Amino acid sequence: MQSFTNAIDRITSWLGSPYALTLAIGFVVSWILGIPIFGLSDGYQLSLNSPTTALTFVMSFVILNGQNRSIKALHTKIDGLIAAQGADKQLENIEQISEEEIDALHGKITD
Repeated sequence: MQSFTNAIDRITSWLGSPYALTLAIGFVVSWILGIPIFGLSDGYQLSLNSPTTALTFVMSFVILNGQNRSIKALHTKIDGLIAAQGADKQLENIEQISEEEIDALHGKITD
């Protein structure tokens, strides 16, 4: 599982880099410049649509995995701080209570 986590970290780091953005822009520009050469046929449009659809589908899961891990780590840190301060146990498990209870706690804390 750790190798999967490391791979996701490397993928998201690289895909969020200026190099990946430059590569993507270069790909789209070269595809647009190819329109006069190859024409705007259905096959030519599929040559961009199919890979980008597949890539978008896969990347949505990669990004979601990275976000879930980051959020879980952040919640763990915050829970540790709450526990260290000896705060109300209800705050530690706030994710499991109802929306109305969260609103009531928010009002109690901010008043």
